[in-house]
Amino acid sequence: MRAALMRRIHASLDLLEERNAAAAAAAGATGGNSGSGEGGKAATGRDEDAAGAEQPAALDLLMASRDEDGNRLTRQATHFLPLASMPYASQRLGWGQPDQRLTEQIADTVLTLLFAGHDTSSSSLTRIFHHLHNHPEAAERLRREQADVVAKHGSVITEAALHDMPYADGVVRETLRITPIINATLRVALQDFELCGYNVQKGTSLQVSLTQPLLTDARWQGEEQPLAFKPERWLAGAALKQGAWIPFGGGQRLCLGWLLAMTEMKVLLAVIFRGHAVELRQPDEPWVFFPIARPKRGMPARFVVVE
Repeated sequence: MRAALMRRIHASLDLLEERNAAAAAAAGATGGNSGSGEGGKAATGRDEDAAGAEQPAALDLLMASRDEDGNRLTRQATHFLPLASMPYASQRLGWGQPDQRLTEQIADTVLTLLFAGHDTSSSSLTRIFHHLHNHPEAAERLRREQADVVAKHGSVITEAALHDMPYADGVVRETLRITPIINATLRVALQDFELCGYNVQKGTSLQVSLTQPLLTDARWQGEEQPLAFKPERWLAGAALKQGAWIPFGGGQRLCLGWLLAMTEMKVLLAVIFRGHAVELRQPDEPWVFFPIARPKRGMPARFVVVE
């Protein structure tokens, strides 16, 4: 699967480079004004906005990006591994040690965006719908909250409207609390230290569980039914438990896109539960958990209009 995705990404990169070269040549031939083609497309084939300005594609932004030293991402470069990542964790590479192979920086970044920025959110939403199917009272409360939001803010989902969706926020947080989409994250010890009586040496690859705190962290043991799906707990004191909710990691390595992920999931819940319900066709289908949690058969469902 990875090889097929990489081929498609590189084909897109080849096309983008050809279009950029053609656009640059056209701009030089016409004194900087290459014009636009049919259907609102610029010379590079990308969309234009209402004012006629060309909108950059995601690959454009990646190819134009620079690091703190002014270096571009490249199609191929020697790969240095600052932290153990899933494919290489078993190799026990040291800090900054070259992996002795060429990595496709731009294509790997696109894969990261797809895996970490799309598949995780879509799988989380699938799990949310599964929980709401098993807890119709939560789905009904979510629907009532949306009715109140529309009455106060209108149908447009604004920042203020999102702020007035505490129960939707609780539904997302509770889903990720008891059924995180990624069960663990990987780290490398930067120095020797002791953890729970064990001596961990510098350079050791570590797997940090995102599910174990639910079972053993004292901050959840005082909760009523800590293993149950109860979004309302986030309307009370659950949000104050610093460090006990870590589906996006924490500290300096906190997921860069966590606010975007929370927002897009709340927006989709708002859109659906303002006039529809989700009926699962196979609610008891099994789930697989690697590399991310997802229903084995895709969880077929249908949307039903609710008056």
